[in-house]
Amino acid sequence: IVKGDGSLMTEQVALERPIETILSGPAASIIGATYLNDIKNGLVVDMGGTTTDVAILADGKPWLTREGADVGGWRTRVSAVNAYTFGLGGDSYFSRNVDTGKWEVGPGRSRPVSAIAMEYPHFKMEIFQRRRSFAGLYRFGQADGFILLHEPTEGMELTELQQKLVEALADGPHTVVELGKIVGTDPNFFYPDRLIEYGVIGLIGFTPSDVLCAMGKYDAGDRETAVAVAEMIANEQGISLEAFYRKCMDTVEEKMCRSLLTCVLERSGLHTDENNSAAEFYFRHAIGRQKSPYFKASFQIDTDIIGIGAPIAAWLPAPAEKFGVTPLISAHHEVANAVGAAAGKVMTICSLLVQNHAGEYLTIYAPWGKRDICREEGEEIEAPKTVEDMAEDVIAAAIGEGKEYIRKSMTEQDISDYEILVERKDARVADTYSENVKLFIESKIDVIAVGLPSWADRPEK
Repeated sequence: IVKGDGSLMTEQVALERPIETILSGPAASIIGATYLNDIKNGLVVDMGGTTTDVAILADGKPWLTREGADVGGWRTRVSAVNAYTFGLGGDSYFSRNVDTGKWEVGPGRSRPVSAIAMEYPHFKMEIFQRRRSFAGLYRFGQADGFILLHEPTEGMELTELQQKLVEALADGPHTVVELGKIVGTDPNFFYPDRLIEYGVIGLIGFTPSDVLCAMGKYDAGDRETAVAVAEMIANEQGISLEAFYRKCMDTVEEKMCRSLLTCVLERSGLHTDENNSAAEFYFRHAIGRQKSPYFKASFQIDTDIIGIGAPIAAWLPAPAEKFGVTPLISAHHEVANAVGAAAGKVMTICSLLVQNHAGEYLTIYAPWGKRDICREEGEEIEAPKTVEDMAEDVIAAAIGEGKEYIRKSMTEQDISDYEILVERKDARVADTYSENVKLFIESKIDVIAVGLPSWADRPEK
């Protein structure tokens, strides 16, 4: 099972500590990217259907969160990949912001109209019946619809209208206009948010996948339907079809540029702010969305950008070019996540701490408990052995115990092919009375076992 830091764990460990699967998806993708591209440093951009994850790869390993994975604003203290996730994917929903009038993509998700039309011919017919007439819709697009995902669970309280919508979708998906006719209600008053939230129904709408399908760059949907819907939206906005395609491409490109920049800045402790007029002025000039006399701006990302995920080849090159980088998109990039799950290694870490307590004694903190070690008084003819003299011996003993603990853990996981690494970081301060002496404060030690999963070294199984 993949852990949040990109390593693997056995099923037994996963049963004992399921929390460690947090962010395992992005972590597997990063490991897959390193395997497919044979690269150790860069920005890994993983674009899926719903979201895009951006993470930093350093020395062949994903950059991990120091304080633990952040879930809903809470730090979990679970070691996991430090990924920046934003709502942009092949199935992101294109819509006009009712407050600003701006054409936006994501973070909401919808089923692509072209994919639904290919699977359900009656849905395609409903769309084509609407090509020359426009309903007064302000909450939905002219070609939006809904599909029933599963029946409401027992005990789920639904309004009369919500129940009618569920029943109307039992025979297959419908456009919102057709649903309005079936249930006898203006679609603007559907308010289906609760049904969507609980996964009872799913939204159908125009997506980046539909843009590619309409332009002939993606063949997983009904192109005729994709073009028809694009024409409907373009006519509604009063622009040509080609101008509409460009508008959609620019919207996706700008959001990806903003997200790449946000990821890089946040690693430096900075934040982007669309409400900061100066920052926004610079950003829009740098990506070519705005021009002013006597002023030119540009960005430069000083590392490789590695693209993975099914839609990435269509959407990443243009944003990466704005940062002066030609992205690396390998063969099989669409299955990098699965490759990462297969190519990962089992990693078990034993974290130890050896700490000095006011020069009186040392304490070893370990997963199995803590142990105090007092300094020796020694014989009268010898100076008492100090904590400073003891430190190296105590640290060596702690490392030895950590290695034994790790060996036992790997044996319990049925893993025989592994190596043990030790990472140590000491903290010392200058002695007040002697400039050349550094007093020992503490030593943080990680004893790490890295090995192949049990099936990897037993091909006959």
